[in-house]
Amino acid sequence: MNKLPKSAFIRPAILILSVMIFLGLPIKDANSSNHNVEKIYSGKYPDKCLHYIVQENLQGIDKGPALKLTPDKWHSPLLKLNCDGKSRRDFTPFSTIEFYFRSFEPDPGNPTFELRTWNKTSPKISILKYISGGTIDNTFRKVSIPLSNLVSKEWDLGNVESLVWNTDSKNRVYYVDRISLRQNQPPILVTEGQWQPFPESNTVLRLTFSHRCQDKTVKDVRNYSISSSNDPLYSVPVNPVDAGFSYRVHSFSPSGVPQKMFCVYIRLPKPLQNDSTYKIHLKGLADEFGNTIAP
Repeated sequence: MNKLPKSAFIRPAILILSVMIFLGLPIKDANSSNHNVEKIYSGKYPDKCLHYIVQENLQGIDKGPALKLTPDKWHSPLLKLNCDGKSRRDFTPFSTIEFYFRSFEPDPGNPTFELRTWNKTSPKISILKYISGGTIDNTFRKVSIPLSNLVSKEWDLGNVESLVWNTDSKNRVYYVDRISLRQNQPPILVTEGQWQPFPESNTVLRLTFSHRCQDKTVKDVRNYSISSSNDPLYSVPVNPVDAGFSYRVHSFSPSGVPQKMFCVYIRLPKPLQNDSTYKIHLKGLADEFGNTIAP
C-alpha cells in the first residue's frame, strides 16, 4: 500500500486510503429486461432509410417484419440513422451492439458488419466471430459485438450515421431483426491518477466513477462503509451520514462528445486521522442502465 508523505497533507486530517471494490454482474438478456437496452430496429423502420434492404413480413423472430439484406457485387446493405427527421446517434454510452441474423443460403459465406459516419468508417468485422454458436443458418442467432472492437483511434462512435453490412458477388440474401445497443458494464471506481479517491476534508471523501450512477443508489448511505485497522473510531464499519454527486467534463472526444467523470461525495460522522489506513466498501451502486456494483 502506497503512503503519501506528511508534507503532501495540505488539508486537515487527510488520510491514506485503501479502496476495495467488487464489480457486479451484468443484468440479464434483453429479452428479460429492457433497463440496459436502446432499440434501433424492432420490426418497423422508414423505407427511405434503407438501402439494398427491404422489410419483409413474416420473416422476423415473432413472425413479424424483418430486414432482408440484398447485397450485390457493388452495393452494401445500409441502414441510415440520420434520415426521415432523425439525427446521428451517439454510441459512446453503450458497450455492445446486438442484432439477430440468419440466412437460408446453403453457403452463407462470411458476411461482415461496420459502422459509418460522414467522414469515418469503423473496422470491418466478421459476423461469424460474434454470432451465437459460431455458425450462420436459417435460425435467428444473436450477434453480440463489443463496440470497443468498432472504435478506432480516429473515431469514438460519437456520431454514427449508418449500419452497414457486406457486398456479395453471389447476391446472397440475409435477414436481420431486433437491432439494439446495450450497456453491460457496471460503473467502475477510478483508483489511479488524479481521479482516485480523495479526501476533500477530514470528513468528506470524493469517489469518482467511470459513468453515472442512479441518484437513489448514490444517496443511499447504506451503500458505503468505512473501516480502519488503526483508527479506533472506525474499528467497525461506519456508514456516512450523507452523500451527493456532481459531474465534471474533463475533455472532449474527437467527435465532440463531452468526456465526463461522475463524482460522489460522502460525508462521514467522525473525522479521519492522519497516518491511519482506511478501507472503503461499496455495494448496491447502480448505473442508469441497471448494472449494479455488488459485494
